[in-house]
Amino acid sequence: MRLRGDEWVLLAPVAVAGAISITVGTRMPEKMAVHWNAAGQADGYACRTWGVFGLPLLGLLLALLFLVIPRIDPLRENIRLFAKQYYRLTTLLLAFLLAMHCYVLLWNAGARIPVSMVMIPCLAALLFYTGHVCERARPNWFVGVRTPWTLSDPSLWEKTNRMGGRMLKAAALCSLTGLLWPEIAVWLVLAPVLLTAVVAVVYSYVEYERTVRR
Repeated sequence: MRLRGDEWVLLAPVAVAGAISITVGTRMPEKMAVHWNAAGQADGYACRTWGVFGLPLLGLLLALLFLVIPRIDPLRENIRLFAKQYYRLTTLLLAFLLAMHCYVLLWNAGARIPVSMVMIPCLAALLFYTGHVCERARPNWFVGVRTPWTLSDPSLWEKTNRMGGRMLKAAALCSLTGLLWPEIAVWLVLAPVLLTAVVAVVYSYVEYERTVRR
């Protein structure tokens, strides 16, 4: 599989994560914190091997998936129409994993940075750009609001994804308020995203019945 420029960039966060793990892995404790609760307290642990290489391995698997998707999607020609946004989004997702990986390593090295100070801005950026991509995505089976109704009509796809993209951008801004109230930050992130998903699905069905099926 020959890789193009954007695809090589996609692999960069994975390569950086792997290099960091190899460099500092032996300095990590045998038992590493890998999960934190809503209060910012470590409540999940793993052995050093998994703590050091788990997220880079996940990133590698996701990167391979992201490289394969444009080649196997039945509507692959449409993905090529917004390929720049697709590869930027997938690279941003892998950069998010890299940021989380760095946080895990820093915490276990003794840097007690509140998890909300890292997680919330990173999630907000990811949500905001996901909304941006939804507004520009063409019909496909992997990216955007994919329901039986949006995939049945290109104009409905465009309307639904434009609305869903705007809602995701609003959800990103809402999630940033979790920096002010970290004790409920998880709900300030999840609630707007779930609301966006429900509204988008219902909207696509209602609009299909109203404008297409008639």
